Amino acid sequence: MKISNGITLVCLVCLIVASFGIPVLPITSTSTAAQPLAAAAPALAPRVVRVAVYDEPNTTLPAYASTGMLGGNVTAVVNVLVAAGCQVTRLTVTDILNHQLLTARFDVLVLVDNLPREVIVNAVKEFWLGGGGVLSLDSAILFLCYAGMLPPESEGSSGFGVYWNWAPSVDQHNVTVRHPVTKAFHQYELVDSESMDFGDFDWTALMGTSIAGDLVKLGTKPGLPNDVSMIALDPTLKGGRVVQLPCLGITITSDLQHLLADAVNWLCPRPKARLVFDLSHQPWYGVDAWDQLALFTPRYSDWRDDLVSRTYTFDKLYPAATGNLTATRLAPYNLLVIVAPRTNFTAAEVSVVRSWIAGGGSLLILGDNDALSTTNKYINYLLASLALRLENVNSGLTGTYTYHVEHPTTEACTGLRVVIPGYVNYSAPAYPIWGTDAANILVAAQTYGAGRVLLGADINWLDDADLAIANNRQYAINVVNWLTAATATVLLYTDEPSSANYYRTPVCQALNDLSVSYALTFSGNYFNLSLNLYAWALVIVDNPWSSITSYYGEIGQYVDAGGRLFFSGYQVDNVPSSPLWPKLGFAFAADMPNQVPVHIWSASHDIFTTPNTYGAGNFTPTTDYGDEGDLLTVHANATALAGNTTTSTAGRAIIVLRNDKHTLYNAYLIDQFAGDLDDSTYEDRFELWENEIAFMLAALVTVPTLPWWLLPLVVIIIVLVIVIVVVVVLLRRRKASAK
Repeated sequence: MKISNGITLVCLVCLIVASFGIPVLPITSTSTAAQPLAAAAPALAPRVVRVAVYDEPNTTLPAYASTGMLGGNVTAVVNVLVAAGCQVTRLTVTDILNHQLLTARFDVLVLVDNLPREVIVNAVKEFWLGGGGVLSLDSAILFLCYAGMLPPESEGSSGFGVYWNWAPSVDQHNVTVRHPVTKAFHQYELVDSESMDFGDFDWTALMGTSIAGDLVKLGTKPGLPNDVSMIALDPTLKGGRVVQLPCLGITITSDLQHLLADAVNWLCPRPKARLVFDLSHQPWYGVDAWDQLALFTPRYSDWRDDLVSRTYTFDKLYPAATGNLTATRLAPYNLLVIVAPRTNFTAAEVSVVRSWIAGGGSLLILGDNDALSTTNKYINYLLASLALRLENVNSGLTGTYTYHVEHPTTEACTGLRVVIPGYVNYSAPAYPIWGTDAANILVAAQTYGAGRVLLGADINWLDDADLAIANNRQYAINVVNWLTAATATVLLYTDEPSSANYYRTPVCQALNDLSVSYALTFSGNYFNLSLNLYAWALVIVDNPWSSITSYYGEIGQYVDAGGRLFFSGYQVDNVPSSPLWPKLGFAFAADMPNQVPVHIWSASHDIFTTPNTYGAGNFTPTTDYGDEGDLLTVHANATALAGNTTTSTAGRAIIVLRNDKHTLYNAYLIDQFAGDLDDSTYEDRFELWENEIAFMLAALVTVPTLPWWLLPLVVIIIVLVIVIVVVVVLLRRRKASAK
């Protein structure tokens, strides 16, 4: 062995150290609540959109279609999307019948002037209902109506003559609004398309439907504002996004190329987490009416819709020749849902599920009373390595029960409605959550490795009939939030009042867009519970509405322990002497004037440039929450990045970053910047939230200091390695001289 230079020696040392199981980079402890965790910076590389293009050579009209001339010329569209950087796959009827159209595999389905055949209508609806985006081109407008995507009122009919009609010989379209789909064009600019008859929505008719507020008129026939040839749907109640564009797929103009590429990017879901519902073991209850493997359907469609409207994606796991619960099939998902299986699990499946949970996946599993004793036996077999079991008993007690242990899943919940449940038997480290009383438990949970498991002894509490009773709907949402945050290192508090729900607030959109896993809370006491229950790399507070001043002390303790904090609030003036403010590097100076711009003082700073280059010199509010916030005086341990004057001025700071990058405070409520001052086609508040989150997470990626006990050990190993190397070299030299 010849050591030629120091680099080789260092490499050898690293290999030897690694062989002893000692990390080359130091470790940060994660065992104590309220301690900071190491966290990877968010991925800021361009997202690769996974596109499925329905490839159908059969151009005869399906039985549900009463009009149209189908083209199905997919090649040109495929080429455009590939050139735009998309990952494109052609799917046939057979592929879709084999359940390849999953949100875990594809983000967007493109229907190129064609209509799904009758046998796959439900499979395509299932993809959309699960959160997948749909890009409809020309004649596919009919399927949007028939499937109830756009609008829901048209489900089961073509919608022709009611919600849409044919527009003859149109080759130009007037862009009516700046939007992520039309961002390549100015408002009122004419875009060129192929010259053919296109399907046009009737805007007046659509404005009378239940989704009127979710629609954006992107483009119309020139001079005819009611004839909408380009439209976008961002539904608040169920399903993924939808876009209709005038494109036959034959000769694609340069304008259409821009529209197609930007449309699939906007349609691509940015989920909080991915769920899969197991149909492969023939559950007692299914989700939709067409779930033939389930005994009773539909049962959980409302719950699925609730979750998708809160930015989750939802797939179903069908039987497969290669195996049902395999590591490959579970890998894309954060949560597996199993409901009263009527077929048993194999030993291999038990092993796979156990390993998957230990690695960070989570399991929601529901059994019932002794009438389902066989399914309960199967569940107990699957959970054999955990401290959770189902009792084969019949409680006979239908009703709403209030006994519960405070837990992140019980936020805003005081009662759970169940229907003749069984009981859960648990032992440490598992613990109870809901019960008829302390001795008779209906729901219990356990952490297993890096994952989580929640077991319930009733299959009715989240079905369509009971979801609206008591706090079942809220609990069903909370359960998924908690289970899918098993490996999350970000805690979010938000009480933003104007979004469709807390999961669709601008801060959540930013976290999802950055692919950051997080746990969400929306009440002060439960925020405090999670703050102290788990360890977090970053705590984000989006507080434009409620008062959480009583928890400033706990937040301060978290910061004192080294925790990172990103706070947007308005209540510095309510408690100007709070000990929290000097910890964050500022003091109260004055109340914020009403509806004034926030001027950027450090334009080159990352929070204004990365990943979004903000193209304006200030942020101007477009909505008013009443109390915008406060003006701050910055201490020597912090830096002001923005204020309410055009240049840096003492006592007029608004955005304050502590110099060690541990805390970032926005004294002007970010959520009020709902406009698009920089004309990026995205809301200014979304861009600022995303940039500041990305900055705070990137600031976490530092090399931590070595624990005191590890440094001497590493030094000893390095010395030993050097001695060994020297001895080997001397022996080889002696051997060479002897020859």
